[in-house]
Amino acid sequence: MTARFITAPDKLPKADPEEVHSKILMVDVEWHDIESLAVLAMTRNIKYDFYLFGPTSIDTEWLDHAVEEAEAILINNSPDTERHGEIKHKLGKSPKSISMGTNADTVKVPMDYIVKQLEA
Repeated sequence: MTARFITAPDKLPKADPEEVHSKILMVDVEWHDIESLAVLAMTRNIKYDFYLFGPTSIDTEWLDHAVEEAEAILINNSPDTERHGEIKHKLGKSPKSISMGTNADTVKVPMDYIVKQLEA
């Protein structure tokens, strides 16, 4: 099994203990970043569940579920996006949160985070 991309209202069934996936919530990620991760998933056997809370997402109950599931929360805080400001501010206080964007120190795009995880 490789990467899985999950959007509201979908939830994954109980995990098979043999098939452990890292779980990442991505908030307001750009479409081209998702495409890059999909290409990576097609070329390498990566075991990730990507929960996607996009610019038009409104299901906050699903978001709460994704936050609980996620090991890391990648938040797009680029200055050119002002979507979900309150949600991003609240999620940014979590120790699992990583700010992304042009002003971020280490993670500019989701691929930066995934590559670091694969290299570890």
